[in-house]
Amino acid sequence: MRLLPERERPDRVLAMVTAGAEKNTWPEFREETQQILGVVPEAASIPDGRTPDELREILEHVAGQLPPGCDLSLDVTQGLRHFPFIVYALALYLTSLRGVRLRGAYYGMLEGTPPDQPGPIIDLRPLLEPPEWFHAVRVFRDQGIALPIARLIRPVIDGLRRTAQARNNDAALHRQASELEKAAVALERQSFAYGVGCRWSWARWHGRSPTPFRVCPAPSQAAVCRWSCRWLTSWPGRPKRPRSANRRPRKASGRQRSR
Repeated sequence: MRLLPERERPDRVLAMVTAGAEKNTWPEFREETQQILGVVPEAASIPDGRTPDELREILEHVAGQLPPGCDLSLDVTQGLRHFPFIVYALALYLTSLRGVRLRGAYYGMLEGTPPDQPGPIIDLRPLLEPPEWFHAVRVFRDQGIALPIARLIRPVIDGLRRTAQARNNDAALHRQASELEKAAVALERQSFAYGVGCRWSWARWHGRSPTPFRVCPAPSQAAVCRWSCRWLTSWPGRPKRPRSANRRPRKASGRQRSR
């Protein structure tokens, strides 16, 4: 915590404390934390996590101590060997479903360094990105919706542009950002057309009156929306929609009346 910049230091410290740690290391940790930050740390008493019920209890108890939408920094240097897996699952849950912003996930590498050199501190946040991509690809594979992929591309575009500006407007990085921007826009349009087309098909099937052009957010997407709606409601082999009870009977033509 001494190495954190002043603006990134927490105003609240929550420690996962087992029964053994409460007797051995917790008093020293509480005293040093209060001296460094001027904040009295809180202890979240947890079991050792030896059974599935204990693992579930740890996740529920610690997640209940953190408010939604807060900024969170994690440190997994100390603790039992399997605790980083618990913290990893907790971070995925908090960032995905509780709106928590992860500022850092640190691990101090105490082993593998010479005794006369300080151990490096590793930021493990990149390990939280692959599950987001796995979920986005799975949604696209199972449902045909590419919007989650487009949302994950946006931060990459912003990062490339910031790096390009820092490197005296690197033309190659700007081109990469532009290509990714085109890909993100194409994925967003595909997802929009797919969603509107599904709503149109559902309305036609149930005898409703769909209005696809009123929900198009931009004129540039109207053509995509119109094409998608026509395709989804006229593919070969589409079952006929049931006739509505309130639907007016079809008028007979002149030839049919003469018969």
